Amino acid sequence: MSEVLLDRSMRIVVGRREPYGVACAARAVAQDIFEVAGFRPRVVEESSDAAGVEILVESDGKLARARGIAAPLAPETFVVRALCAGGRPTLLISGCGERGAIYGLYHLAEAHLGADPFKHLTGYRPPARCPIVLKDPDFTAAPPAFRFRGWHIESHGLMSPWRGTAEHQHANWERFFETLLRCGGNMVKPEINRPESLEVATAQRMGLLITQEHGCPFGVGMWEVGAGVPGFDYSYERSAETYLEAWEDGLRRYPDPTKVIWTVAFRGRGDRPFWETDPERYDTDAKRGALIERVMQAQKALVEKHLGRGAAPLIFNAWMEGNRLLSEGHLHPPEGAYTVWADNGYGSFRSMIAEGCPPEQVKDILPASPPPGMHGVYYHVAMWDFCAPFLTRFVPPERIEREFRRVVERGMTAYVLVNVGRLSHSLLSAAAIADLWRDPSRWVRPEAHGEEGGAAGFLRRWTRRYFGAAAGEAAECYRRCQAGFVRYGEWGGWDDYVFGDVGYARIARGLVQQALSAARRRENDRLAQRFFENRPMTLAEQLAWLTPRLAQAETRWTEALELAEGTLARLEGTARRFFEADIAAQIEINLGFNGFLRSLAEAVTRYERGEFAAALRACRAAKTQAHRAWRGTRRVDHGNWGRGWPKETFYRITCLPLAWEQAEMLERVCKTIVRRRNDPLLLGVNMADTGWEHGVSGPTRTFEFEKPPDEE
Repeated sequence: MSEVLLDRSMRIVVGRREPYGVACAARAVAQDIFEVAGFRPRVVEESSDAAGVEILVESDGKLARARGIAAPLAPETFVVRALCAGGRPTLLISGCGERGAIYGLYHLAEAHLGADPFKHLTGYRPPARCPIVLKDPDFTAAPPAFRFRGWHIESHGLMSPWRGTAEHQHANWERFFETLLRCGGNMVKPEINRPESLEVATAQRMGLLITQEHGCPFGVGMWEVGAGVPGFDYSYERSAETYLEAWEDGLRRYPDPTKVIWTVAFRGRGDRPFWETDPERYDTDAKRGALIERVMQAQKALVEKHLGRGAAPLIFNAWMEGNRLLSEGHLHPPEGAYTVWADNGYGSFRSMIAEGCPPEQVKDILPASPPPGMHGVYYHVAMWDFCAPFLTRFVPPERIEREFRRVVERGMTAYVLVNVGRLSHSLLSAAAIADLWRDPSRWVRPEAHGEEGGAAGFLRRWTRRYFGAAAGEAAECYRRCQAGFVRYGEWGGWDDYVFGDVGYARIARGLVQQALSAARRRENDRLAQRFFENRPMTLAEQLAWLTPRLAQAETRWTEALELAEGTLARLEGTARRFFEADIAAQIEINLGFNGFLRSLAEAVTRYERGEFAAALRACRAAKTQAHRAWRGTRRVDHGNWGRGWPKETFYRITCLPLAWEQAEMLERVCKTIVRRRNDPLLLGVNMADTGWEHGVSGPTRTFEFEKPPDEE
């Protein structure tokens, strides 16, 4: 049969013994049909003699074999066959396992209905038509290019729909996991992965595997072990039994331990290198690697004790200093464990500049000739490290193409976990990697795919779908949005370390602390700060470095916003709402934070010169720009993925309070000096009047951005 007609008499048949995830996908596809054709087919458990097309869905291949069709044999694959059963047109979707059937259903929706995998975020719906004619529906899926594929969602608490009743939370987690499954993902790391959490249970029930991060082996955070024990000794040498008990308890708490990818790893208290608290015992990399190997062997034994030898996948998350220890031969993962290499947090496969990895050790970390299929990667398109942007995207598709070309060519396809943050703010980058894991050839050999290949082809397809005739302008807005006009990796020749919302606030804090604290100034004068030139720089030198870059960036962000607002005026309906949330809002957030830091740098410069009235005006200008950044966040408030930010979490995570506090703190100092009209030295100021204590900033009042700053 070359055509199958779907009309109001059709049904989707999912047997009662099929897993919950298959039935859930069938209901989602029924909704897709409703959005296109205006009718919602019934999802039933048994075939009937009634007229109408039936879509038969199975996960065990029995129906396929009974009808002489070669059932899919590779895990997670499926076949779609149009046939005549009982004199009635029938569409058979036969999957190899639960996820095979799920992917078959979503293939039908995307390939023949035009359903958008990201519809819950973009609002996109395909053109209406009724009836629906499926032309040449037969299809045989190839095995996935990557064995494990998924997302790490971080800080979901910023999205109001995730709060509320348990039913409400469950429905929205299902929506998120549905999106991942539509993209061909098969694993997820929700938040910090507590085994008993609602999201873990929901993900497993929907057919997804649970994976774990470097700092939470067995779903237990390194900060949790011994947390309630006074004087607990965090040394593994002296407290091994406590660690092993905590990990074994975590294993038991998972609803389905067979649907877990187990992390074997060891870091120290607070997710930091363990040798920081025991430097004498572990004073060489060889000693550090030896302990990690011992711990991983013990963790592997725990998994085998409960699940059997070789029954569960194991991964070693190298992460930060682990990248270096592994690449230099100081440790070796257990036999059979997949090795997962982490990027630098900004989408480049280099070691991360952080504790345990000083700048001189930053280097490419991908192995040259890894065993095929035994290595994978952990990749960030969102990052919370008090440096990287958190409200705006910063990993362009071109970087993804450059980095993943090496991953695929070296056969590092065992595992790819993408930190997507809340997903809504990193959607383009997350979608690009999902496109890549579904069809690597379009990214690794783009020349063979013409205008559809590579990063440029992906952006062209993306903007054409969502913005139609305005696709060209929208693509340029995306390029500018993630350009990162101020970078702090210039000293290393890198193009990825960019200032964003959090980074702007962090730098502002450093400037104000140096201006108001002699001790902090002396300390900073000795530091090789990576945010400037990776050498000791005085406050005056830092200001001289920043000021022209911020001024140039402000011009470019202003131009980008003008282009975005002009493009927005051409759009209507869901396209307009999506463009505003995904592009215009992010550009305005960047413009606001950049203007905030530029104004605050001017305020500090004026303060240093003793021009306190001018510094006071610059502080107020900085607060106005911080308020503009806040207004940009409000433009995301539409649909179910942005409305009603929980302020206590949102303000803390995004550093808006930190930005505001720095401007307000310096403003109070300047007010005090101007009003007293006496010796304008810091020692002449009553620090209690300014809210400054011991050279460290802290909240001084309830943070509220409902009104513009006082223009007193």
